[in-house]
Amino acid sequence: MAGLTAWLGYRLEIVNRNGVAVWWGDIVAVEIVASGLRRGITLERLTNRISVRYSQIQPGGTATAADTTWADNATSQTKYGVYEKRITPDREMSEAEANNYRATALATLAIPHYTLMPEDGDPVAILRCAGYWQRLGRTYYAQA
Repeated sequence: MAGLTAWLGYRLEIVNRNGVAVWWGDIVAVEIVASGLRRGITLERLTNRISVRYSQIQPGGTATAADTTWADNATSQTKYGVYEKRITPDREMSEAEANNYRATALATLAIPHYTLMPEDGDPVAILRCAGYWQRLGRTYYAQA
């Protein structure tokens, strides 16, 4: 499994018998089925650039929406590319609480997610891929 996990984020190209590329994409998950278990690692929950949109209580008791600045995990971005997400907590919080929430979320989500579940069947390795169009969903559009 260790050798296959290194493939996460790599580009994959499928060519036809004439040597013409017919599909392009990235490896987003690797799974191995063996010895009654399915072990996997995936980028599907990866987020390495995070901002928090939160409700902040103002003097007088009213709430207003606020955003933290973006926080980045450069190591993860170098290895897998940029995966942005704006997250929204379920409760009101102060600016300091929102920044702490962002730091905790970034530390948790900037690494690939491991999976483990029972699975009977023949030993097999599975590479899950996403086409290049899926890259458009990894970052937010911001008009300058």
